[in-house]
Amino acid sequence: MSQDFLSLAGCLPHVTSLEGHKQLVKEATNWYFFGQTSSAFERFKLGLSTLDVLDAIRKFPQAFQPAFCHTETKLTSQEIDQMFSIVLESQGSNKRQTQSKVTGWWRDYLIDAQEEETGVSL
Repeated sequence: MSQDFLSLAGCLPHVTSLEGHKQLVKEATNWYFFGQTSSAFERFKLGLSTLDVLDAIRKFPQAFQPAFCHTETKLTSQEIDQMFSIVLESQGSNKRQTQSKVTGWWRDYLIDAQEEETGVSL
């Protein structure tokens, strides 16, 4: 399969060195990203241009970076806690007491997980 890909890309030399391998990878990558995907990329740019979004991206690239570039961020215990809505029984009921204990344990667990004390992380 990789031989077919490289043949299609027009870069099927006999590689005898690490430098030759790096050059082969560079040529195949350039062929794929700048050759094979260029028409799709041009259509994408045309779509962004219809409402002047492309101009805004060019003027304010930092503002659009979160929309186009993945960033690895760790969740906090507060963020996870806010993802859930806790529905409690009426005050004074036996269920409410149990629910309050479980809620406390859940929040303690989230804090421990954030501090990586539990073997899991957020």
